Amino acid sequence: MAAKAMKRRGKGRPKETVSSIGAEFFKVFLPHLSSHHLQIPPDFVKNSRRILKERVTLKDTEGKKWHVYVEKTANGSVFLKNGWPSFVSDHCLSAGDFLVFQYDRNYSFIVKIFGTNGCRKEATSTPVKIEQEDIEFK
Repeated sequence: MAAKAMKRRGKGRPKETVSSIGAEFFKVFLPHLSSHHLQIPPDFVKNSRRILKERVTLKDTEGKKWHVYVEKTANGSVFLKNGWPSFVSDHCLSAGDFLVFQYDRNYSFIVKIFGTNGCRKEATSTPVKIEQEDIEFK
């Protein structure tokens, strides 16, 4: 859970803010809504404006990185867009997977992925194409 602090602004009442490092949100992956883009929760956006620039880095628990562009719409919604489909594909996300995004620093998030069984999904390795060489046996 994100650390909260009380901040005084002038003579008004204290404003509750969310500390950037460690700020978190979760999303349930629904392919028909989340395959091509993923909406960041509005309250997270509201409390974390400084950490959402036009590009963020997503890191999985193995340290692999994906650069994902952030798009802000006219109505204030914020989405992970270009680069997000690669993250989805590389992690073989499926309906009901549970993703926890934790802000790390320098515009990056660590993403933990849990399957529908409630356990953390093992990282899938990207298939490596091995080209067959012409080998002569004597």
